[in-house]
Amino acid sequence: VVNCTFGKYEISVYAEDILLNQTTVEMFQNKSLEIYCKLYNLTVTVKTVDYFGQPIPKVNVTITREKYHSYSAVTKADGTATFQELIGGTYQINAYLNGQNDPAAATVTYIGESRTLELKLERHVIIAGMLVETAQLATLVAIILVAIFVAALELYLKRRRKKLSSE
Repeated sequence: VVNCTFGKYEISVYAEDILLNQTTVEMFQNKSLEIYCKLYNLTVTVKTVDYFGQPIPKVNVTITREKYHSYSAVTKADGTATFQELIGGTYQINAYLNGQNDPAAATVTYIGESRTLELKLERHVIIAGMLVETAQLATLVAIILVAIFVAALELYLKRRRKKLSSE
């Protein structure tokens, strides 16, 4: 409640030095005024997924608004980390794997409403609950294919020798 003399006023709403809304009001009679701040008290959920879109748990996610506060949370079993009471604006979002100093994935995004963001860790996949780099997976698949080929070739040669020796 503010007592003002009649006239024209500019009203600004701030949170942590961040302008949330600004409006001009002409006051010629007593009146109540509601100012909506759409960018205040937002909830953002970050979902970390692997190359195939499977959720990745236990990822440390940090979210930083421009030059202001930085918040951190660890993803749950469903791959989500939730940040509440945020102020809208441009955010840097980083995902760090256990024990790493460099982010496994990063993005910069504008947040103007409560929402869920998907952060894809493209260089990783979840196999049997274990996080594996896609390069390691490709190498493992190549080794398995070569082993199958060699085993099939050995079986073919063994049967051929057996057939030739029986003739």
